Amino acid sequence: MKTVAKLGHKCSGSWDVNNCGRPLGIRFDRDGYLIVADSYLGIYKVDCESSGQVSNLVHKNAVIEGKVARIFNGVAPAKDGRIYYTVTSTNYAFDEALGEMLGAHWMLSCL
Repeated sequence: MKTVAKLGHKCSGSWDVNNCGRPLGIRFDRDGYLIVADSYLGIYKVDCESSGQVSNLVHKNAVIEGKVARIFNGVAPAKDGRIYYTVTSTNYAFDEALGEMLGAHWMLSCL
């Protein structure tokens, strides 16, 4: 196994997800870049083949339809280059997910 990239900062432990993140969705785009939805950190593009360079596409504090995205969930790169992604919550962080399961709305967005 080989690590190709790291998102976020050094972790103090598995509980430190606000700093080190928690990737939930990954897909390759048409150009071979890995697109990652990290529940805490946002949407990223990773060059797995050569440099391992990581580019942030959607910041963790992105405002979508007037609300801050709290849980980035999945990604779906399209053939035309756009990247669709889901935001599971604008109310709760991943570690507060029980509140989300009890009643918030989900969103589908596009870059």
